[in-house]
Amino acid sequence: MPLRLKNDLEKLFPRLNLVAFDPTENFPEDDPVYIVDTVIGIDKVVVIKDVEQLADAPHVSVHDADLAFHLKWLKKLGKLPKVIILGVPAVGDPDRILGMLEKELNDLLGV
Repeated sequence: MPLRLKNDLEKLFPRLNLVAFDPTENFPEDDPVYIVDTVIGIDKVVVIKDVEQLADAPHVSVHDADLAFHLKWLKKLGKLPKVIILGVPAVGDPDRILGMLEKELNDLLGV
């Protein structure tokens, strides 16, 4: 869903640097970092401001690293910038989700 909404978000928020990235590679160095990511099992946009709120997924090898693991690792190393995650539903009406995302971002940005 985040990649599906990226172009519309760029039009709504042209000043934001919207970059698709793998969380274990080339993590953005902005401060704060706003991350739009899919959250399974939700039906509305949720805002997460504390990485400790993220559930730990089972890890068998380094290849199992996900966004939560990477953010918690950066925090442990003292290299985590301020991170705000906007969790979006995996499925649903993209226009409805975009509207919720726009409202949350406007609130966060003070627009």
